[in-house]
Amino acid sequence: MDLKQKYTEVNISESGGITYSFDNNFVLALMDLDLVYSIQIVMQVERYVDNNYDKPTNSVVELAGVVKGKTPYYFLIDLWHFDNMLFENMMEIDSDMYLDYYNKNLVLVKY
Repeated sequence: MDLKQKYTEVNISESGGITYSFDNNFVLALMDLDLVYSIQIVMQVERYVDNNYDKPTNSVVELAGVVKGKTPYYFLIDLWHFDNMLFENMMEIDSDMYLDYYNKNLVLVKY
């Protein structure tokens, strides 16, 4: 039995849409984390896409994020945002660097 291939797409209209995807390096970085952190990061990416899919920047930007908890996890993601969004190269950062990105309004989700 063949299954339909699944992908994530955000529709702008019925005739068109914008897709976003994760680079292999991004997926590998998620797989290296605890499952709880990975799920929360993907949820933050979803929220970011929902709020920003209609404003392509036609550039590459770095976005910081944090997974709150007993031990917060601060991270940085490269986003290629041209016709489609491509999330790649996630790495861990410290809280000072996160605050620098927060002050520049370059975060996935503002709390």
